[in-house]
Amino acid sequence: MSRAFSSATRLVTSNDELVNSLEGIECTMIESMYLNNAGNLRRAWLANRRAMVMAQMMGLHGSVKSSSMFLEEKTRDRIDPDYMWFRIVCSDRYLSLMLGLPQGSPEDTSSDALENFMPVDRMERLESIASGLILQRNRTERTDLVATRKIDKLLLEAAESMPPDWWVSSNFGTIAGNDGKAFEETIRFMMQIAHHHLLVQLHLPYMLLPSSISSNYDYSKLAAANASRAIITQYISFYDSISAPAYCRGIDFIAFIASTTLCLAHIESRRQFKDSVTFFQSLEHQRSGDRGSLERLLAIMERMAGESSDVVARKISSILQPLLDIEDNSFKGSCYQICASEAVEPESRCIGQTKEAVHELRIQIPHYGIIVIEHRPQSHTLPHTSIINPSVLEPIPSHDVVPGQAAPWAFGSLPGLEFDEHDWALQGVDMALFGNLTGQGLS
Repeated sequence: MSRAFSSATRLVTSNDELVNSLEGIECTMIESMYLNNAGNLRRAWLANRRAMVMAQMMGLHGSVKSSSMFLEEKTRDRIDPDYMWFRIVCSDRYLSLMLGLPQGSPEDTSSDALENFMPVDRMERLESIASGLILQRNRTERTDLVATRKIDKLLLEAAESMPPDWWVSSNFGTIAGNDGKAFEETIRFMMQIAHHHLLVQLHLPYMLLPSSISSNYDYSKLAAANASRAIITQYISFYDSISAPAYCRGIDFIAFIASTTLCLAHIESRRQFKDSVTFFQSLEHQRSGDRGSLERLLAIMERMAGESSDVVARKISSILQPLLDIEDNSFKGSCYQICASEAVEPESRCIGQTKEAVHELRIQIPHYGIIVIEHRPQSHTLPHTSIINPSVLEPIPSHDVVPGQAAPWAFGSLPGLEFDEHDWALQGVDMALFGNLTGQGLS
């Protein structure tokens, strides 16, 4: 399979003269899909962006389509140019959100025209619009409550496009087949995961902001926690039911984001409890069930890492295990804070980890630095999350941090494509995740 893929990319999709057609764009989209399924998200993003640029040059994004874009007449019956453009935009926005990169096309279909689509198509198009709006918000002000609420309502409208029974957990026994029903159930499962993932992406920037600034932050924190729980539950059921050895690695990355978000949600809910009672603290009633699900997900990742030397699963395990230890310690009364540093280290690691406590978790992101989750005595804990400015490598005093905004955080140059899944297993998903949490991402 790898040799066939290498031959196709070397001889076809890397040749601009050969891909200057709908058939050629289709091949480039398949290349991107292959890379995404294999877990190489950065190369998948680049391949899909090449397909987008070629499509724009051919006018697929416009209302007038040239007949010369078809190599074979039968392609007219097989490919709808408008739908192909929509699929390119959807893939671009998904990968851009995962990696914290800018989207390639901010254009959207008018909501008025969506009434003519079937419910599942209408839902998908509404969520594509929501993805684009999240990316736009992230480039200006991540914690813009007006923009966030608008997108939240759009996602609610998308969810209501489908009947209630559509949202029942997927039949994973059916997914294991290879007939039409299996395909239908697979699509339903992926769309449910995508919907919950968008909710996490939308509300994640509020997770570490103090509720004392705005009670609306609690709504976002709970929305992110609930969506993360739904993803983890679906992921565990999927893994326990599917015997096939191959599946899209994107699910693992989404599970990583969800598990990290849910861990931090419980840590944050207890941190705020020390100051005053907030709506967000009702999350404590979900703690036991969430803890069980997170431990089950960790066990899945550890088994994958052990049985097949899976570098992605091993990296996720190396972050999730100490995060669970930190969550447990915070449940027992310990205090932690999150900061960023330019320090260069060979890999993520845990410092001072014992059975009783985790002193510090340092998550290494190549070419960027490290995210540090550090234990602090309660008397020295700042009233809200402290972010270290790596340009001077000194703590920013709490009075310099504007409420509702993260402190400055800028790391070095973007890693090149020479980083494969062995060098940087999480491909930048970790960087985008912590960038959203601390308020600074790629522009």
